[in-house]
Amino acid sequence: MNTVEEAWRGIRTQVSSPVPIVIFTMIVFPVVYAGTAKRALESLNAAIVDGAGWWCILTATGFVLFALYCGISRVGNIGLGRTTSNLEFGVLSWLAMRLSTGRDIGLAFYAAAEPLSHYVTPSDRRPRRRIHRCRCQSGHGTVNRKQVTT
Repeated sequence: MNTVEEAWRGIRTQVSSPVPIVIFTMIVFPVVYAGTAKRALESLNAAIVDGAGWWCILTATGFVLFALYCGISRVGNIGLGRTTSNLEFGVLSWLAMRLSTGRDIGLAFYAAAEPLSHYVTPSDRRPRRRIHRCRCQSGHGTVNRKQVTT
């Protein structure tokens, strides 16, 4: 018997059949009923933030504490693989790989996006002259001295 056929026979249709229907509905509903979907999703978002926002923060804090516990306690010394195998990479190499694969890319994007958002839509408290000077110094404006000082 072919392994592909075995894989298809092993699928539980009671579980996997509703999934495409739910996904299709989640895509089509906002497209067809944009106004209704907007109101429904905004009220759902408000209910989650107001009613369970504390739970999200508590859960995230719990995950961080659990990760710290696993790293500090003897649980962090459990090796993966055979007991006779040697480590291929050191701790610093693993840290470098983790950071380079994009695990902390959200922080990197926010670090750049937050100042740029203030640049694109400055508050009304900043004088126009300073905004124009910032644009000229950052290379997004002309470097003509007359325009910088006006």
